[in-house]
Amino acid sequence: MAFTTGFWSSDPSPTQGTAENMNMCLMGYGPKSDFPAAAESNKGFHAFATDEGIMYYSNGSSWEMCAPPIIGTDGQEMAMVSGVPAFRDDIVDIVCMINGGGIEITTGIQGATMVDFACEIMQATLLADQNGAIVIDIWKDTYANFPPTDADSITASAPPTISASGRKAQDATLTGWTKTISAGDILFYNVDSCTSITWCLIVLKVKKL
Repeated sequence: MAFTTGFWSSDPSPTQGTAENMNMCLMGYGPKSDFPAAAESNKGFHAFATDEGIMYYSNGSSWEMCAPPIIGTDGQEMAMVSGVPAFRDDIVDIVCMINGGGIEITTGIQGATMVDFACEIMQATLLADQNGAIVIDIWKDTYANFPPTDADSITASAPPTISASGRKAQDATLTGWTKTISAGDILFYNVDSCTSITWCLIVLKVKKL
């Protein structure tokens, strides 16, 4: 198919800057090899390459590819990245403070969170008030099946753990974890064991889906 003019103008051969083409957006369409030579007379005009599916514009001396539309994926957000608008993953934290009230944290269920958005766990972080040790399991279930139980553990054999005489821990590998959380799921934080620590902050870094 040869290049076909498609001017949005009453003038079939408009000249750059004339009243007839001031609101023109499209010069024509056809195979890229059939585009007319870029020149000052068509500077700023656009043409669609039917063989490539790409829109080009004339800069007066060559045909340049127009920037493709910015398209994100589910769960991403629009942000300025180095001064340019772009989509990026929407990363947020799910936070729970476990507080022993000034004494060593006791075992058992010590916190809960309801998550109102679908997401995927990327990292788990523990921060404690003092050196010690703690193991926190996480149970997840739906609102309909509330409350979660030990059978609903999502941490497999790698629950968030601060080892002996430590004060912090971070795990981005999450071996064996069930990482996906559905909107409306409820998390229980069960302390399996604790030594010396009187408060501990657990932070789940998640990516919205």
